[in-house]
Amino acid sequence: MELPSFRPRRALAFFLPASALLFSFELASGSSFGLLELSVAGLSVSLLLSVWGQFGFRPVPIARFLSMAGTGGAPLCFAALFYLAADLLSVLYSPALRLMWEKYRVVAALLVVAAAVSFVRGDARLLRRTEWALAWSAPLIALATLLNYYIIRVYPMFYTLRLSLRRDYNMYATALYTASVLGIFLSVTEWKTPLRRAAGVLFFASFSLPMIFLSGSRRIYILLPITIFVFLAVWAWRELSAEGLWKGTAVVASAMILAGVFSGALAASFQARMHSLYAAEGPAGVSGSILGGGAAETRPEERYETVSSGSMFTKRFAIWKIALNELKTYRSAELLAGRGGGYQIVLYDDVGEELDPYYPDRDARRGTLSAHNMMLADLLDGGILKLSAEFVLLAALLMTLAPFLFRNPPMGLAYGMILGLSVVGSMVSNRYGLLYDRYFIIFAALCAARAAQSGEEGTTAYENRHADHRSPAR
Repeated sequence: MELPSFRPRRALAFFLPASALLFSFELASGSSFGLLELSVAGLSVSLLLSVWGQFGFRPVPIARFLSMAGTGGAPLCFAALFYLAADLLSVLYSPALRLMWEKYRVVAALLVVAAAVSFVRGDARLLRRTEWALAWSAPLIALATLLNYYIIRVYPMFYTLRLSLRRDYNMYATALYTASVLGIFLSVTEWKTPLRRAAGVLFFASFSLPMIFLSGSRRIYILLPITIFVFLAVWAWRELSAEGLWKGTAVVASAMILAGVFSGALAASFQARMHSLYAAEGPAGVSGSILGGGAAETRPEERYETVSSGSMFTKRFAIWKIALNELKTYRSAELLAGRGGGYQIVLYDDVGEELDPYYPDRDARRGTLSAHNMMLADLLDGGILKLSAEFVLLAALLMTLAPFLFRNPPMGLAYGMILGLSVVGSMVSNRYGLLYDRYFIIFAALCAARAAQSGEEGTTAYENRHADHRSPAR
C-alpha cells in the first residue's frame, strides 16, 4: 500500500490558521499545553518546504517575494524590517540577554506566522480562514473559562471576584475583545442571510461581553461603548441596504435585545459563582492570587470606578516619571542608541522607595516591571534611532490601512480597531514593544497581505459579496 505523499502547501493551509488560533488562545489563557509550539514547528517546516518548492535556493527572489516588494504591502513590510533591525541592534549591547532570549522566542514564532501570511497572500480563501480561526478563538476562550470556573480547574485561579484564565487579566480581556470584534464583523460581512448574520453577532457578543466586563480590564471597558457604537452603525447600514428599513431594523433590534438578555443572565450567573468561590476559598483562591497575603480582592465595579475618579493612571504616572528622569541622565551617544535591549526593565529593579506605595511587593516583581509605554521603552533601550523606526512603522501602518478601509469599510474598521488597541495598549502597558504584541504582528501581516492584493480585485470581491446579500425584491 502506497503511503500518501507529504504536501507542504496543504500542511501550510492547516498550520497557519491553527497557529493563529492558538496564539490568540494562549494570550488569553497563558498556556496551550504545547500545542502552539507544535503548530508553529509544523508551520515552519511546511513554509520552508513550500518556499523551497517554489524558489529553490535563491535568497534574493525569496526575500523580494516575502517582503512583498512591488506591491501595496511593501511599505509596511520594509518599515517592520527597519524596526526589527533597530531592535536587534539594541540587543547587541543589552544588559539583560536573558530577557532578550525570552522576548525573541515569541518574536521568532510571530515572524514565522507573518512570513507564512506573506507567502500565501494570493490565496484569499486561506487568508479568510486565518481570520476566522482568530475569531473562533473567542468561543474557545469562553468555553475554557466556563470549564475552569464551573467544572474542572485546568488553569490556576488567580482571582475569584474577577474573571480571567491568567494573572494578567488585561491580556485575557484583550484576547476576548479582539477575537470577538473580528468574529462579529466577519459574520456581518461574510454571511449572506440576515438570520445567519444575526446569529453570528448573537453568538460572539453574548459570551464575550459578560466575560470582558467581569475581567475588570479598564482599557477594554473604556473601548466597549465606542466599539459597540461603530459596529451598530456598520451593521445597521448593512441590513438596511440589504433588507430594507423594516426588516433590517427588526433584525438588528431583535439580535441586540437577545444579546443583552443572554449576556446579562450569563454575567449574573458568573458573578454568583465567583462570589461563592470567594466566600469558600478567600481572595487567593486555591492556587494563590497576584495579591497574596490575604489582601482583599477588588470587584470589577470597583476597578471601573477609578476611570471616573481619575486614579486610573496613578501607578503609570509614577513609572513614567522614573523613565523620564532616567532619560535626563543619558549622554549624547546614549540618547542616539539607548542603553541596550531590556534596559527599560532592568531600570526598575534598582528603583527605591519611589514605587513602594504602589508596589509593596516590589522585590517579588524583580524583572517584571517596565516603562509601560512603548515610546519611553524604545528611547531607553534603543534611543532616537529605535524610536524613529517605531514612528516609521506606525506611519506605514496608517498608509496601508487607509486603502483597505476604503475598499472594504467594515473589515477595514475591524482591523483599525484591533490594531489601534494594540498601539494604545502598548502606550500604557508595554514590556517588550510592538514586536512582542501577538495581535499587532499577525494583523499587520494580514493587513499588508490584503494591501498586496490588487485593489480592483479586493473591491470587486467585496462588492460581489455585498450584492449577493441584497434581497431579490430590491
